[in-house]
Amino acid sequence: MNKSKLRIFTVLLVLLSIQYSFCFAQKQGQEKIDSMLTALKTSFKTDTAKVNLLDDIAWEYQDVSPDEGISFALQGQKLAQKLSFAKGICKSYLSMGSCYYVKSDYEKALLNFNKALDISEAINDKSTSATIYLNLGNLSFNQSDFPKTIDFYNKALKALEASREFGRFASVYGNLGNVYLVKGDYPKSLDYQLKSLESAEKSNNLKVQGNALVGIGNVYSRIPDYPKAIDYYYKSLKIFELSGNKKGSAYSYGSVGVIYYRQKNYKNAIDNFCLAEKFSILVGDKRGTGITYTNIGNIYTDQKLYKKALEYHLKALSVFKLCNSRSNIASAQNNLGNVYTELNDYPQAIFYYKNAYDLNVELGIKSGTLYSLKGMGTLYLKMVTGVSSSKTADPEFKRLFNNEENLGYAIKYSRMAVVLGKELNESDPMMEAYYNISKSFRLKNNWEYALLYSDSARALQDSMFNSENEQKIAEIEARRVDDLHDTEMKIINLNVKNQRIAIAAISLGLLLMILFALLIYRSLMIKKKYNNLLEAEVQARTAELVQANKSLQKAKEEVEVLDHAKSEFLNILYHEIRTPLNGILGSVDILKTSDSPDTTKMMVDILDQSVHRLETFSLKTLDISVLRTQGNKVLRPHYVDISKLVSDVCDMHIPAFQKKGIFLEINSSGTECFALVDESYFIKCLNNIIENAIHHSPENGKIHVETFKHEALISINVIDQGQGFTKKLLDSPLIPFNVNNHLVSDSGLGLYLTSLIAEAHKGSLDIGNNEAGGAFVKVNIPS
Repeated sequence: MNKSKLRIFTVLLVLLSIQYSFCFAQKQGQEKIDSMLTALKTSFKTDTAKVNLLDDIAWEYQDVSPDEGISFALQGQKLAQKLSFAKGICKSYLSMGSCYYVKSDYEKALLNFNKALDISEAINDKSTSATIYLNLGNLSFNQSDFPKTIDFYNKALKALEASREFGRFASVYGNLGNVYLVKGDYPKSLDYQLKSLESAEKSNNLKVQGNALVGIGNVYSRIPDYPKAIDYYYKSLKIFELSGNKKGSAYSYGSVGVIYYRQKNYKNAIDNFCLAEKFSILVGDKRGTGITYTNIGNIYTDQKLYKKALEYHLKALSVFKLCNSRSNIASAQNNLGNVYTELNDYPQAIFYYKNAYDLNVELGIKSGTLYSLKGMGTLYLKMVTGVSSSKTADPEFKRLFNNEENLGYAIKYSRMAVVLGKELNESDPMMEAYYNISKSFRLKNNWEYALLYSDSARALQDSMFNSENEQKIAEIEARRVDDLHDTEMKIINLNVKNQRIAIAAISLGLLLMILFALLIYRSLMIKKKYNNLLEAEVQARTAELVQANKSLQKAKEEVEVLDHAKSEFLNILYHEIRTPLNGILGSVDILKTSDSPDTTKMMVDILDQSVHRLETFSLKTLDISVLRTQGNKVLRPHYVDISKLVSDVCDMHIPAFQKKGIFLEINSSGTECFALVDESYFIKCLNNIIENAIHHSPENGKIHVETFKHEALISINVIDQGQGFTKKLLDSPLIPFNVNNHLVSDSGLGLYLTSLIAEAHKGSLDIGNNEAGGAFVKVNIPS
């Protein structure tokens, strides 16, 4: 039995019968308060019993009307002091502290909790001490002092263990789950919340059940699994409404609003945030009100209503400072940095981002630190590409517009965000950081790194959550389901014997009659339809055999092709992975024993070449896998000038043309050649073709590139003077690792990837040899 029920039971045992006290202990929320107020009007055998009841009423009012709770706690304290009733005085301070905590008046809450703790320890009341430690932990958590929070929760567990109140572990489990959620350990957070829910269900503690359901929803919201998150939030809302817990209702509505916000369903988000604000104001929860202001501000930011967004985020920051909620202060400063970035007020944006970063680092809030770093990366990139406000145009701020320096900062902070994002598995900010780095390198004309980081961002999209966390959470969910199943089976087994006797006595005769009638009917129907069914079955089987023979023949031909491809795949895979690994391992062994600077430089060069070769092979293999499984679903197309894009790609390879003395000739038709393509993938397509042509062209040779439009098609034709494609490749379908003389540099991967990219754009790839020598590769896409 949890503590609140135990206190109610003790008071009513003195006043009323055992039967009435049992019914009273089952009531929740306002109904429970009404019953206690009725009991208060009856005569008491002892004044101490009246003190206990006043304190219990104050305690129950904390989530319904904290001001009413403070009033009843003061009445109980006055009577307890008159009686020199130490335990009653302690409970009065505890109830008052809890009510002030709900009102976000943390200074008064701490004062009352400490007074209650002094008394409870003096009278060795472990049960009450546990409750106080739990509340002190909650207070420290809201002030983002996580080491002190965990220390208080552990003290609460020890006190509960000493008083053998294991049923009350539920509250502590739930609060520990909240701490690990903030720290980014989602599997551990989910584990604690499920333990909390299970324990609260056994003790019928509705408040803790609701809190645990919210905690579970928060974990799924972070993963993210929005349908599951909303399901748990609505379950918590039902419980809070049943128990009259207004603060809990506010939090549930706010959490549902956040899910809708992330899905860009702004109307439903605003509706839920307004309900959250209403309940927060009803109970005087300043911190909850501030969180609602933050959420509404974020919606206005998304809708580009920046002045309104600024208004709400400044209101939120002011409220959080009043509550001294430092983690929320850091979050509000991050949001203000975002808004000032969009308003092009760069000094203000820098001010708020850096304040948020420093505070998040101090508090150890890695998620908040990640968003500060990502925001600063975005800000410095925008200072190069965006438009400055009149304020930033002032001479005092000219130093802010050193483009080279700002690109360096953009890359630096975005790289830090990527490292932290990988640690936390926060995909969205990490992906934005990757794109910021890619854009920064593109502005620095470093195309190699620009493409590399763009590829990293795309690879991240295919793995939006850490598989290890997914496995851990799946194991926790499975364990929860198994536990529930075991409990249900025990209940079923307790009743199954009596159920069988009752069912057998009532329905056995009727069941036999129905069964006999069904058997006769079935027998007649089978006999009547048997011949027709048999004939139809024979015809169907014959048709299936004919079709199966055709399918088997086709499958046999496909297997032969794939078997040959598999053999080549294994040989090439061994070569393409083992060769750079040998270079890496050999270089590392030499570096361990060599002191020579020249040797060290040579080994580092070999390491760099080997890693680059292995990385290129891996990225091409990954692209092939994605395109084979998802096709054009991975594309993010927009209209692009194909002629200009071809020219840009050729420019990227000018050093390679010059090195071999190759003459490059580019021709383009006079008509516009705009097409709907994914620019990143199409650049890879063109890169593969140009690199292949350069590799196989002779010294001082010539490469001709032409772009032209014919009816509804745009074609890019690359012609070289190399050895040409082998007859084997021209006579067989394109498959990965189709090794031949023309493509030995990348084992056929580049040509196969190029064909997949063309097909994903609803186009085609043509290859062949020229009559005068050399080969051509032509890409055709719809205009």
